[in-house]
Amino acid sequence: MSILDLTAGGKIHTLSLYFTAGGDSESGGTEVTGSDKNVAILGPTRLKVTFDQDLDPESVTAGPEGNFTLVYAGTAFSPGGIVTEAVVTGGPREVTLTVPQMKTGGERYTVSAYDLRDTSGRKLSADPVSFSFTVQEGKQAPQLVAVKCTGLRACN
Repeated sequence: MSILDLTAGGKIHTLSLYFTAGGDSESGGTEVTGSDKNVAILGPTRLKVTFDQDLDPESVTAGPEGNFTLVYAGTAFSPGGIVTEAVVTGGPREVTLTVPQMKTGGERYTVSAYDLRDTSGRKLSADPVSFSFTVQEGKQAPQLVAVKCTGLRACN
């Protein structure tokens, strides 16, 4: 996209901006919507869950005997498999989960955590801590990738 053509000293000077076309976001084309912003989608099989308290990393586990489940909201049905990885990352309140492939297009999920403990060794809650969210197809805005100038003095 050329946004400026000037004539000076008998020459035309042009400022051109180059953008990506936009399209699927880097998170695999997915985004989280809904009222619960404790969940961020990092990719089609990765979630970041943020809790209200600092967690004891030793209480965070994945696998069949782990602390986390992912189900279709309002059901007891999983999209397949189990939470295969749960790691405290980015701070003592954030856990990154590797989960089964999530579907886009308005699919609603609930991620639940059981028996997590704070840094003092107390359970966060007697009941599971659950967050529901919807996965939508996401689009990334066009991004500026280059600026080119022509004429007597090129852009620095």
